[in-house]
Amino acid sequence: MQDVRKDRDNSVVLLARLVGAGIMAGVLVAFIALPMVGSAGLAARDASNNFVNMPIDISTSPPPEKTVVHTADGTTLATFFDEYRESVRLDQVAPIMRRSIVAIEDSRFYEHGALDLKGAIRALATNAEANEVRQGGSTLTQQYVKNLLIENAKTPEEERAARAQTVGRKLHELRAALDVEQKMSKGEILQGYLNVAYFGGGAYGVQAAAKRYFSKPASKLNLQESALLSGITNSPYAFDPTIHPGAARDRRNTVLARMAQLGVVSQKAANKAAASPVRLHETKPSGGCDASKAAFFCMYIRNEMINILSGGKKSQVAAAAQQLQRGGYTIRTTLDWQAQRAAQQALDDRVGPRASRDAAETMIEPGTGKVLAMAVSRKFGSKKKKQQTVINLAANSAHGDSAGYSAGTT
Repeated sequence: MQDVRKDRDNSVVLLARLVGAGIMAGVLVAFIALPMVGSAGLAARDASNNFVNMPIDISTSPPPEKTVVHTADGTTLATFFDEYRESVRLDQVAPIMRRSIVAIEDSRFYEHGALDLKGAIRALATNAEANEVRQGGSTLTQQYVKNLLIENAKTPEEERAARAQTVGRKLHELRAALDVEQKMSKGEILQGYLNVAYFGGGAYGVQAAAKRYFSKPASKLNLQESALLSGITNSPYAFDPTIHPGAARDRRNTVLARMAQLGVVSQKAANKAAASPVRLHETKPSGGCDASKAAFFCMYIRNEMINILSGGKKSQVAAAAQQLQRGGYTIRTTLDWQAQRAAQQALDDRVGPRASRDAAETMIEPGTGKVLAMAVSRKFGSKKKKQQTVINLAANSAHGDSAGYSAGTT
């Protein structure tokens, strides 16, 4: 008797959720139909006009990129970033990765416009039946727009507004999505989404995520890896495989099941992939001069770049520093690793990092002025008890934070 009552209660709850889904769908239909219903009156007409005329100010230009500093031989000296990202073209993303993200996020992506009413109803019904979020109601275009609005936010207030769970925010997002669908192809939208989405672990965009978790480019991702990454974007912290491996695996298997359901992959392939453990080969993103093998030369380059970007104006220094972090620059320098190692070794041998006195050396090539090496006797860092410093003693105030030293004699 109790089991019968329990089943009946569950049926009532499910029915209530489905009714709620139907009501939501009805609201969407009514909203879309507003321009066509003349008898709805002035209120409906005004609402429709307000939606159509809603101001749209959204940039679809590439999102913030990391800045990379190279030495004379082309090796990486340092990277600067607020968001670890490396944008790629759609053809540089493995086809299986493209298909998996579409399968789990918006399986009808190529069939609808900015709003997928059928998909929204299906997602509401599926989530209601499962009593958890298994499918999203937003289209990929809407998700792309939401990420763009967050990236375009210039103040904390604008960012909060872009994330707010309000009807106003959803309407603005939908209106912007309609605009994007008119201006961009489906391929361009998918490419933009894959480059802007957050995949957890400090990785923004699919290329950064592939390198972060698997130490490979996005073009080399396999089925298991693609399904894992595709599952993360729904909740980047909850499904981060480095923090919650069990939840990440379950989510990956949900993606695989959806791919099999849609015929993207065979059931046999999905089952085989789902049975495999999550295998990571991590490369953690590291940035700034403290991660560089020539930290003081790195600081010199950073100061030079900020001076260039700010035009030498102190009022523009903060903006220039942010531009360096987000601008995606490639900076090629003249540092020579052989000269750098020799200069550092000479200081370590003669003075040492814990000596009571300091020493610095800058090697400049005669005739060209190329800075080949820049070394300081102290270790780079902020721990004063260990005699560390973040002040570049090898450069003067025009090129760093130090007053500099008089040139030595030969």
